[in-house]
This record gives sequence, C-alpha cells and structure tokens, in this order.
Amino acid sequence: MRFRTRVLAAALAVTSIGPSAALATSTPVQAADPTHVLVAAGSDTTDFVMRELMTRFGTSAANVNASGSVNIPAVPTTPFVVPSDNGCASRTYVVSGAPPTTYTSPNGSTAGKNALKDPTNLTNGCIDIARSSSGPSGSDPAGFRYFGYAKDTLSWAAFNGGRAPATLTKTQIKGIYDCSFTNWSEVGGTAGAIQRYVPQAGSGTRAFFFSNLLDGADPSTVSSPSCPAVKVIEENKGDQVLAADRPFAILPYSASSWIAQANGATPNFRSTATVRAITVSGTPLQPVAKPVFGKYAPNAAVVSGGQFPGARTVFNVLHTDSLGYAEALRAVGYDTANPATGVRSPLCNGQMATVLQKFGFTPLPANGNGITCTLGA
Repeated sequence: MRFRTRVLAAALAVTSIGPSAALATSTPVQAADPTHVLVAAGSDTTDFVMRELMTRFGTSAANVNASGSVNIPAVPTTPFVVPSDNGCASRTYVVSGAPPTTYTSPNGSTAGKNALKDPTNLTNGCIDIARSSSGPSGSDPAGFRYFGYAKDTLSWAAFNGGRAPATLTKTQIKGIYDCSFTNWSEVGGTAGAIQRYVPQAGSGTRAFFFSNLLDGADPSTVSSPSCPAVKVIEENKGDQVLAADRPFAILPYSASSWIAQANGATPNFRSTATVRAITVSGTPLQPVAKPVFGKYAPNAAVVSGGQFPGARTVFNVLHTDSLGYAEALRAVGYDTANPATGVRSPLCNGQMATVLQKFGFTPLPANGNGITCTLGA
C-alpha cells in the first residue's frame, strides 16, 4: 500500500496561511490516506485554479475514501514529490527529468493527456486527471471523458508603452502571424517591426490560438527578412518576452490567467503585458472587465455572448480505464449514466463558483439536473 509520510498536518499547515500563499509554492497539499493519491497534471492555463480545487476536494465530504489530492505544477519551481500509494511508487517531478530518479512534469494540455493515457499510469493510477484548455480530438482513446467546467477567453496581448494599438480584428491578428502585416503601423499602431510570440509546443492555448484565431495556420512555418521567426515562451508568461522585444511584441494570452495574475490570486507573470480587445463587426470586444473595487473580472457579455472568437471551455479529462477513475469522478466529474441521481463532484455541483471566479474563469450555468459541468465539447 502507498502510505504517506506527509499527512493531514501538512495540509492544515498550508491551509492556515491561506490559499494564495499556498498557491505560490510547489508543495503538494494532501489529506491523510493510505489508499490512493489522486493526481492531476497538464495545462498551464488551469494549473493554479486546479491547485485550489484539488486542495478543497481533499477535505470535502465528496472525498469519501479520504483520498489524497495532488496537482502537479506545469512548471515546477522546485522538485515536486508525489508520494507512493497502493498503485504507484513515489515520483519526483521537475521541469526536465530522467526516470526513475525524476520525471518531467507534464507541461500543457497535450502532455497531460499523454500522461493520462500512458499504459503504466493507467494501470497504476499515477496520473488520474489531465488538465486541458483544449477540447476533444479525433485521436483520443475511447476511454477519455472531457468534463468542461468553466469558460475562458483567449485574446492577444501587447506591452504598455509599445507600438501596438488597443484593438485588432481577427483578420489583422491572422495577417500579423502569417506575415501579411509586419509593421505595427499597418494595423493602426505606431511604426515598428512586429515580433510574434507563441506558446510552447503541446500547449492547449497554442493549439486553440492556431485553430480558432489563425484558422488552422501554423505561424512557426512562416517568416521573412521583414517578419522575424516566431519566438516560443511558456503560455501566459509575459515576463518571458525579451526586454528588447517588448515594445514590438504580440503574444496570445488567456484572459483568466491575466485576471488571476492582476488580482494576486497567482504569481504575477504579466510584466506590463495587457490583454487587448478583438474587434468583431465593428465593435471592440474586451474580455477583461474594468476594475471593480480594485479587482479585474471576466467581461461576462464577451465570454458568453457567442461572438468573441477566443471564447473557450476548459476541461478536466479522465480515463475510464484508470485505476483512480471513480475517485476522479468524485473530484472533478459526475456520473454521466445517472446525471440526476449519481455521484457528482463539488466542481460539477456548482459549489466551486467563487473559486473559479477568483482565478478569472466564468462558471458554466447549471443544466436541468443542477450540474454545472458539460461532457465533451
């Protein structure tokens, strides 16, 4: 059996300093349990909100087996240890690992889903939940179940004091990334060569940006003397843009991540990058609402209005063949065969709306059974 060396006292110690302080560390938070450690990994966009959701599940009445709950950071700042349980030996996750001593933390939606479907992980329950900011794919295994639980918006960002305008159309964004426009003066900004940035490979944000805002084009295949090659950074990390590039840079940015960073719910990776509006049918649509009592929030009309090209659902992906599937359902899903009477997680029962809003997400409305999650797209 997988007995934990760090037990409830550790979780209580973190809880006592408040959720924001806990989220700033890479220390796993888990309740005492000798049977299974429920493990989530994957998307950077939903990393921080899932840290708090997994912590809350660990001490909730829905956790009927007193399962431990762990969220592996997409980019660990220190080695992140998942203790052993009855199925999986202890693992230490780092940015780039070499098994069996250390393991590479799944960074991005694709990496999380690959880890979930890995046969060893399925059999031993080493990864139970894949965080994903992208929806179902035709290449998914039959056992995948996508539980959508909130709305996010993906827009573009530029730096304060730079050459970019306040708003672009989707056509202009696409034209920038396919090198049709190479200077900010061509799209309503101040003269200066544009430097394109994109998220890391395997990122659901990168895939969604390419598919929905660039209509399937891959900007990494296009460059010219007047249009420098794209540069790759971690998604939603404005501080990774080179200082010399900042006046000229454009980068995709999750509005929920920007809001959480601006409000102090997560570390501030923005530098001075700001999420900008996309003009649709002549109307600039800004996914970030103006401060309310000093705080930012999603612009509900834009998130749910149906016009914004970057609106998307975020998911937790489970696998029906996983050793931890039943416990994962209780944490982040619901019984799809018996939606009216079957098990449903606090997340899918509407109990985590304030947590989602804290991290800049818009909760999904309840359906006729009172379930606030969706299955699939």
